[in-house]
Amino acid sequence: MKQYPLARILDTASFASLWEIGASRELGEALKDEDSSVRYWAAIGFLSRGLPRDVNLIERMYGVMNHDKSPSVRIVAAETFARGGKNEPDTPLQTLLELAQPKGNSVYIRLAALNALDRLGNKARPGLATIKSWPTDVPKDDRAAAGISRLIHKIVKQLEQ
Repeated sequence: MKQYPLARILDTASFASLWEIGASRELGEALKDEDSSVRYWAAIGFLSRGLPRDVNLIERMYGVMNHDKSPSVRIVAAETFARGGKNEPDTPLQTLLELAQPKGNSVYIRLAALNALDRLGNKARPGLATIKSWPTDVPKDDRAAAGISRLIHKIVKQLEQ
């Protein structure tokens, strides 16, 4: 049975919520951790404070957005770039659209990506046609999947205004 690195996860979550100067450096190191929970909390730290100024950390976040094994980590990194990135503005949106699309992604990954798209507001507008093309019919007894339908309708309505 695999043991979770609870101490590293808690330390990283703590750094994610701190606004200390050295926190970005710690979070940058945590982005390289072998455990996806640690990387997730590191990415959350950057999402809450914005992209770092350090070019090496920006490159590390970009790599995480495009190549991390954990879709949850990729979603947080993509939202961070979509909110404040200056380079390749379409790439973060494409990452979120890829992870929100109905084929090949779990309901929970889709929900996380759709929530990120929803939080982006008008920055998600270039993806409107893609989002509108997704099916919204879901089994009524699947509460999680019902959230997908509601989010798609909400995003489309918001972007069509």
